[in-house]
Amino acid sequence: MKFFTFLVLSICILLFSCNQNVKEQTIIKSDSIAKTTVMPLSAADSAKKADSTGKLVASLANDTIFAGDKIAQLMINLSFDEAMQIMGDPAAADTSKNNLLLQWKANKIDTIQYFTTAMFSNRKEGKKIKQISTTSPSFKTATQVGCGSTLAYIKVQYPTIKKATETYLDKAGKSISVYDDIKEGISFETNEEGKCVLVSVHVKGQKNIKISL
Repeated sequence: MKFFTFLVLSICILLFSCNQNVKEQTIIKSDSIAKTTVMPLSAADSAKKADSTGKLVASLANDTIFAGDKIAQLMINLSFDEAMQIMGDPAAADTSKNNLLLQWKANKIDTIQYFTTAMFSNRKEGKKIKQISTTSPSFKTATQVGCGSTLAYIKVQYPTIKKATETYLDKAGKSISVYDDIKEGISFETNEEGKCVLVSVHVKGQKNIKISL
């Protein structure tokens, strides 16, 4: 009888021990699975992020303004032929100021017609874009600065801008002020209400040139 009791007790202990091992293995496996599911960002995901300076990242959409570089698909130093392939025939052109100006119309929003204009260098320099301007609110910088932004917000994002570098009257006789961040290669024109009505991107270190057609 004692032997039988001992045998039953031994079997129970053995079963309990095996059950504990199974639980521990299950926990270990569960932990291992949990750890492997925490994956780092892929290269593709990382490429979607712009760095702190807002430099060009290929995966960003073509509605972004980059100071000293581009507006939408038009880029500084893009050739005339390349621009024509991208944009098609312009709505207006002007060669009277020793520079070639081409202007494309954007889609109408309500009754307002927006424009994007490129200034090309002369033929001797290879007819490449040296400045791009837009009146469209569809194009924004990485910090959402663009046409429609207030002057106060623009100055927060571009703190080196202190005062207007130029003022002029538009076709309606309204005063327009130009604020140029020469170092960054971007300028903003604001109306009498302090709202941006035109953004220009130009070569870094060079002054903005007034574009009008």
